Amino acid sequence: YTSDLVGFGKRTEILMDIPIHGKRVGIHLNRKRFKCQSCNKTFYELVSRKDEKRRMTKRLIEYIERESQKRTFLSIADDIGVDEKTIRNIFQDYCEHEEEQLKFKMPKWLGIDEIHIIKKPLCVLTNIEH
Repeated sequence: YTSDLVGFGKRTEILMDIPIHGKRVGIHLNRKRFKCQSCNKTFYELVSRKDEKRRMTKRLIEYIERESQKRTFLSIADDIGVDEKTIRNIFQDYCEHEEEQLKFKMPKWLGIDEIHIIKKPLCVLTNIEH
């Protein structure tokens, strides 16, 4: 119940955000801390736009996912001001999420053929049933 919650201090946190005009961006976030009088547990207020795993905005995570498909991890890390390993880990999480979403259905009948375009043979795979 909300009447059981009392203020229990606050903390300033710096969240990284997407670069603006080539400049690194950090957001100073003041988070309130609460204590539940019935169970004695403390917790911080929720921030919906903060990534659960990292001190970054969800917007920055999406930016890194997009950029990591086009640029090197090191160049992205330099632009944002984080370690290259952080970029790699975010990209790895992105790949795992995409892999879970992928529903590859094997065809019952697979047709294999080749075509020659500009003197180069190309393989053509076809689902014959459909």
